[in-house]
Amino acid sequence: MAPTRRRVSKGNTNNDHGMSWSQSIHETVKGSHEYKIKGYSLAKGMGAGEYMASGEFTVGGHEWVILFNPDGNTEDSKEYVSVYLELVSPGQEAVRALFEFKLLDQSGKNKYGTAPDRYLRTFETGRTMWGWDEYMKRSDLETSTFLKDDCLSIHCAVEVVVQNHVESSARCPVFKAQFSGLVGNPDMETVTIEEFDPFAFKAMLLFLYSDEIPEPSELSDLYSHCTSTTIMRHLLAAADRFVFARLKVMCEAKLCEEITTDSVATTLGLADRYQCLQLKTACLNFAAKPENLEEVMKSDGFAHFDKSNSSLLIDLLKASAVLNKK
Repeated sequence: MAPTRRRVSKGNTNNDHGMSWSQSIHETVKGSHEYKIKGYSLAKGMGAGEYMASGEFTVGGHEWVILFNPDGNTEDSKEYVSVYLELVSPGQEAVRALFEFKLLDQSGKNKYGTAPDRYLRTFETGRTMWGWDEYMKRSDLETSTFLKDDCLSIHCAVEVVVQNHVESSARCPVFKAQFSGLVGNPDMETVTIEEFDPFAFKAMLLFLYSDEIPEPSELSDLYSHCTSTTIMRHLLAAADRFVFARLKVMCEAKLCEEITTDSVATTLGLADRYQCLQLKTACLNFAAKPENLEEVMKSDGFAHFDKSNSSLLIDLLKASAVLNKK
């Protein structure tokens, strides 16, 4: 799932008049979860304020759960069902997210019913849960096609705001300094870029001309084993080296989506090296889970940073300790 890009403001560059331009960018990472409740009638009677919880799911490097109360959240909402999204990841940083809930129509059409307006909310310490006290009147739900064979399916779509970033220019300041003679030889006609993979350089050029992350197929002539994760890792390094702030944000968001037990240790090392806090947090939260940790420790990436970066091991142990307290 690709990040959604929202350009809040944008200007122009006019070097002849000494002008520059900037843009504000909001990046989001999308994800969703289906929460199926079997035996709905047996869940009624829990009482106002008592919740049922879905399994944890990951969006944007953060862990979430759906909370459902068939008897409402408060006495005032006891005639309704209440639905909430809760942030359960450890940590102190606030997380902004767009989210909505829809119910699956089980009449045979397998479509989702109309949802209330989406919320854009900040989940932070002391307020990790947002949603609707009066999501749907219980009597309406129990006579609808959303409930069939005493089963109910709740679909939650989440878009996590990864970063609100302001760039000073879309051009590369490193290239600008080199070609303008601010660094190096002012009379040189060419600039030599050393220690840079040709496949990664092509990927960077494709981004500069299209403002989009290239697909693996666009680079197969240079690198036959090219994958999306490989592209993102190389582009992250390029973005850091040549100070492409927007590209760095996009790579970080994409790598958050592609974390696996095989890749997380290597990606964690890159996140630490290039100071990508969002990505580093996502990797630590994923790797520290008991169901993932053993496989992560068998990976080649883990063996590498086990020897080269003891601070990451300490960070991983701390994340694991926090999860084990839950």
